[in-house]
Amino acid sequence: MKLMTPATASDEGERQARVAVLPIGSFEQHGAHLPLITDTVVACAVAEAVMTAHPDLLLLPPITFSCSQEHVGWAGTVSISSQTLTAVIKDIADSLAQSGVDRLALDRMECRALGVRRCPTGDDPCPGYTKSCDDRMTPVV
Repeated sequence: MKLMTPATASDEGERQARVAVLPIGSFEQHGAHLPLITDTVVACAVAEAVMTAHPDLLLLPPITFSCSQEHVGWAGTVSISSQTLTAVIKDIADSLAQSGVDRLALDRMECRALGVRRCPTGDDPCPGYTKSCDDRMTPVV
């Protein structure tokens, strides 16, 4: 499993991807039996499987720090706010658009990372992302 792509700018210039995949994990406790980076590893594995089926996509390195406020206080957990995460995702989308990648798919491990509170159905408190937590790959832009 790759935690980052080995592609070069030349590789991506030849591929001319129009869609990028952004794995979003977390760095939080999962009990004594799993590593802190578990959600990021799983998000990367899912993104890699998607890339195998659709090699024309641009695979981005993962965002490892996410919204894990409910785990704060557990040793090793690192958390950022949903506003910070959303701002980072928007900046990434804006940057990709400047190089011709006009769609971004989020592979997020948990809806709460983007502020989604009503899963799997109901009104979406995070407009522009998804109305269902069952959709793992979410078009954003």
